[in-house]
Amino acid sequence: MHPCAVHTAFFILLLASCAVAAQTVNKPVTVTIEVTDGHGSHIPRAQAEIVSAAGNSKVLIADEEGSAHLKLEPGKYVATVHAVAFRTAKRDITVAATDGQKFEFVLQVGGCPPGPCVEVSSAPSYQAETSPKDLPANKGSIEEGHVYQNPALQMKISLPGLWHIFERTKYSSPESKQKEKEDEERSRATCQGPLCGHAPIDVALETDVPFVHAIFLTAHQLSPEYQNRQRFPLKRFAEIMSLGSLGENWLADGELTAIQLDGKPAYRLIIHSKQRATAKGFIYVADSNGLVFMLLGTAMSEPDRLQAALENMSFTNATR
Repeated sequence: MHPCAVHTAFFILLLASCAVAAQTVNKPVTVTIEVTDGHGSHIPRAQAEIVSAAGNSKVLIADEEGSAHLKLEPGKYVATVHAVAFRTAKRDITVAATDGQKFEFVLQVGGCPPGPCVEVSSAPSYQAETSPKDLPANKGSIEEGHVYQNPALQMKISLPGLWHIFERTKYSSPESKQKEKEDEERSRATCQGPLCGHAPIDVALETDVPFVHAIFLTAHQLSPEYQNRQRFPLKRFAEIMSLGSLGENWLADGELTAIQLDGKPAYRLIIHSKQRATAKGFIYVADSNGLVFMLLGTAMSEPDRLQAALENMSFTNATR
């Protein structure tokens, strides 16, 4: 055989070997993202975004055990993981050319407003909540699993899915409870006006499937003086109550908008989360039965369904 032929055959074989090696290196492998809280308990339905060096992105939702599985080619990625009421975790990960790699993310409680801080020791369960018959009357009730009624506000809302009432501080960390107590004490010492002090109506609702939809409702009793809307316009109350409740992790989408809720004058503010692209919120401020209320609805998914339900709320009273 001519020497050149030998060299040519060797070169072709070398190229083929390199091609096979390249295919092996770039073959996608199975990767698991595992999300837990500071106590090692799994966080269900956390969202993970994986971005490659080329800028390609994959978004996935963890299961009820806090695990998400996907196929990735070996290489370097940036992984961002977040869940409602937890601080976002972001770090670089390197995927090797072997199946079964696991990357663990520990999320710390935080980023609460609007909504409760949740420290997961187990998945929130309706069975662990206070029995509806033992709840104070001003918290209202849920009929047939999805119809919320509050007699004090003469309000009725038909909600999507199944819901339950829970204490907003039930899932709060000791640190957030202490901070809330200190903030309330400072507010009482310096606050003047109709919105000072404890709200007689303060209730939180959530879907039975955790971290889908939640509602937070507060209302203040107004003296006849503050019910005079010529002297004290509803818009002023709406500005104070809605913009003052955003916290540092939510942003307003546009301005306060004047709307009608079952014929009542109201204001709406649409908000979105800085940390989770799909998370939206809807704030409504209106009068009912001598009280001014703020209702905040948050949606981690299907925001249109929640917004439609809230804006179809009804009232039995014809006047404020």
